[in-house]
Amino acid sequence: MYHNINMDPVTAANKVSQTISSMEALGVYDPYSYRSTHTFPNSSKTIYDLTPRQAPTAPFHGKQIDFDVPQYGFPERMVIESVFTVGSTSAVGTDDTNISERMFSDISLKQQNRTICSSTPGHIRARTNSLRTEQGLINNFVSNNSSTMTANATGVTCYTPVYFPFFEKTSTYLDARFVSNLQVSCMINSLEGMGLDTTGLAAVTFRLFVWYRTLEEEAYRKYRDSNFSIERPLSIWMANVYQETKILANATSHFIDLVCPHPTFATHFFISSTARDLGPDIAITSYSMTVAGRQMMITVPRDVQLYENGYYGASNLRVNKSGFITTLGTPREELWYGTTASAPDTNSTVILKQGGPAPITLYYGEHADRSYNSGSVAFGQLSTPRLTITSASTGDTTHQLTVIHEYWTLGSIHPLEGIFTTGYSS
Repeated sequence: MYHNINMDPVTAANKVSQTISSMEALGVYDPYSYRSTHTFPNSSKTIYDLTPRQAPTAPFHGKQIDFDVPQYGFPERMVIESVFTVGSTSAVGTDDTNISERMFSDISLKQQNRTICSSTPGHIRARTNSLRTEQGLINNFVSNNSSTMTANATGVTCYTPVYFPFFEKTSTYLDARFVSNLQVSCMINSLEGMGLDTTGLAAVTFRLFVWYRTLEEEAYRKYRDSNFSIERPLSIWMANVYQETKILANATSHFIDLVCPHPTFATHFFISSTARDLGPDIAITSYSMTVAGRQMMITVPRDVQLYENGYYGASNLRVNKSGFITTLGTPREELWYGTTASAPDTNSTVILKQGGPAPITLYYGEHADRSYNSGSVAFGQLSTPRLTITSASTGDTTHQLTVIHEYWTLGSIHPLEGIFTTGYSS
């Protein structure tokens, strides 16, 4: 798949990248030394159930809701519950929407209204698709767990997983006791963005569930003393998301010149409808990448890339709404979610479905682990990087190519005030 001689532009670009050079200087490469597993310090788990600072009012689409994060401990994971009623003329037009992934156009972690990191519907879909089997099964069930979706549907419940970079491992957890005044801000998606017709949501309520890990006080003080010093801020590497799109012509071959300026460790891409943002809509059959006209990656068939993704932990399980495994299959490809275990693939009413082909994911490192850098591409240092794809004909100009980059950036925490600052990423 990769030609070493054609990777020279990438290694040369990475060499002048400040971000990648700093990560290499601070890292320790010692993968083969034996290390015994240590017992974790004394800790406990708590789940908080949070409501928005102020409940949204109709019309709901385009409104922002904010959850204040308690100064309790280390947030481990989050999921947003949405319970809603659909307007009388808001049937899901076609049976291929997953409203939980598209309930919000943006989910951001903020401190005093300054954004630390963000997530988009495409990012949620791509992350869920790229998770290892067990977690992919759980999160896929969470993001698709919903009642039937028809006009006048009442009390529909869906759950949106939140993918912030601080939930990867204990070493990436953010200390909410010290980094105070955190909030989770969610922008309710547009009518079209949710894949609804005409009137959209008639009523909706939200809850944010937060899992906390809390250390015993003596252990916590040791952690605090080791991480924070009055002489210098704590610097941490974290992942964030950069998205770029291009409207496609009626053709079977398309390209996009990538303008992401950051050192990227994963790139996800798919074709979606712009008439109603239903996520992946047309299968990408192959792709290639060039830098200044030189081939960086050969033309790779779709199935070959899905095969590679399996080595990075992509899930291949198909599950229905009740959580039953039905069959092994292509990751997230045309998966139906029935309301009973006996009818996982068909239902008499319109049901939620993770519609369309799975996003294509390119990993540039040895691992998909987002807690350290095992390889990345400094796109900002490359000359005209271009992604070229082939697909079935789009049929019209109401489709777009969405490309989502996960990149490294430097963050720092003030040792006295706990203020989080996002630094450079080049």
